Amino acid sequence: MEDIDKDFVNRVQPGDIMVGGWNFGCGSSREHAPLCIKTAGIAVVIAKSFAASFTATASTSACHHGMPGGGGRIEAGDTVQVDFDTGVITDETNGKVFHAEPFPPFIQNIISAGGLMKAIQK
Repeated sequence: MEDIDKDFVNRVQPGDIMVGGWNFGCGSSREHAPLCIKTAGIAVVIAKSFAASFTATASTSACHHGMPGGGGRIEAGDTVQVDFDTGVITDETNGKVFHAEPFPPFIQNIISAGGLMKAIQK
């Protein structure tokens, strides 16, 4: 994130939400990118679309990110709530509500278990 925001590493807090545009994660086919996002404490990434390689890697790395449809109209510093069951994204700062496809049940199971490996162990 340093090339986008040099102070990101100092400002990111556990539970933060990252907002991106189209094709989020493009160019990353290794698990390091989603793991770095998760390790930084990002709770979810909201973007208009995700690169297929990023989505696949994020799933296998147990990083529960991604609600396509909502990115681009949420501003830095806004307070946002995400309902994973319904796909409703609420920007509490400006009152806007966005609708994304909810995660399918198998992804919700991975998220609630705390990651892919923990879901497999159940």
